[in-house]
Amino acid sequence: MEKTDSIFPIAEVIVKKISGELSPGEEDFFNAWINASPRNQDLFNRITDAQNLKERNRLVREIDTAQAWGRYFQTIKHQKKEHYFRVWRYAAAFLVPVMLMTILYFYLQRDREDNKVVQQEQILPGSRNSLLVLGNGKSINLQENNLLSIEEEDGTRIVNDKKCLSYHQAESEVKGEAPKNTLIIPKGGEYNLILSDSSEIYLNSMSRLVFPVSFSKETREVYLEGEAYFKVRKDQSRPFIVNVNGIKIEVLGTTFNVNAYSDQKQIITTLVEGKVKIHLTDSPENEFILSPDDQAVFDPAGKTIQINQVDAVNYMQWVNGIYTFNDQSLGEIMRTLSRWYDFNYWFEQQDIEDITFKGGLNKYESIEPILEIIASTGKVDVTVKGKNIVFSQK
Repeated sequence: MEKTDSIFPIAEVIVKKISGELSPGEEDFFNAWINASPRNQDLFNRITDAQNLKERNRLVREIDTAQAWGRYFQTIKHQKKEHYFRVWRYAAAFLVPVMLMTILYFYLQRDREDNKVVQQEQILPGSRNSLLVLGNGKSINLQENNLLSIEEEDGTRIVNDKKCLSYHQAESEVKGEAPKNTLIIPKGGEYNLILSDSSEIYLNSMSRLVFPVSFSKETREVYLEGEAYFKVRKDQSRPFIVNVNGIKIEVLGTTFNVNAYSDQKQIITTLVEGKVKIHLTDSPENEFILSPDDQAVFDPAGKTIQINQVDAVNYMQWVNGIYTFNDQSLGEIMRTLSRWYDFNYWFEQQDIEDITFKGGLNKYESIEPILEIIASTGKVDVTVKGKNIVFSQK
């Protein structure tokens, strides 16, 4: 696997960006580079700023091309005169990007020297982080407020103790509908939640859960986007219902995982323990009953549900800090990892993302082991440049 922090690839891409000659892959690389740091945006602005033209022209004039081209023309002086004009035309076409590369090298090198303390950017794992939106619309960053105790409008006490957000229902019954809270997990975040009925929910990166701060006597109902692992407290009188983009998952007391990210074509429900009833929101009569190790794959486009047999443990290991991939496509693997790790990725050829791999890693440690596994198969080349990962054909 190639690793490099060389400034030459960056300079070459900037030259092509200025001249309008970027390929789609290079355009992605440029966008990832310029968005990776405010310093990069500032550097590009300085390079293309018209006020810096005078200095750039001075640098061009200092490039000693006369001697080199003089020696070259001495070697071809026996050729026809017309050839000189043709050679010079191609030489000029070659010289312009060379001079630009020299100028960009100067800027990039000087930018490095001006920021000696800055270390090579690294791909880092995520951490516990979430945003809580209360019933009145107030937002609370739980990473900044890791010790918190507040009271909702209905008297429910909300406690955050660094690792988990928990809800404690008021002793006296409050009339009317309970306020709804929303827990939002950003990219590179995760959080644990204990609802007022003592059901536990583990929310993965880039997920969103809407739930009442206290449940009614008839039902317990929540709304999910993204991925969550549920450990539902058994209550025969009140079914627990998870609403997910076109389907309802109904349980009494069980353990299951729901993967329902908006950038995926399918919604996947995997049962670990107990039983689950699943049906389309608009077709409650057409239901499926899941047993342990059953996996329901819902296709929102065709409105179909397919039941598969799997090892359910593999689909909830992220809760235990482990990512496990079994014959999953490179595209799926990168989508999963990019939600947790801080990096950008792209494929030089589209069909590369369909290649399947097996492997796993501790999600609280470096991403390097899984990249090494992918590269060691010999199926693709993996190039890491700072926080950018490029996959290309072998």
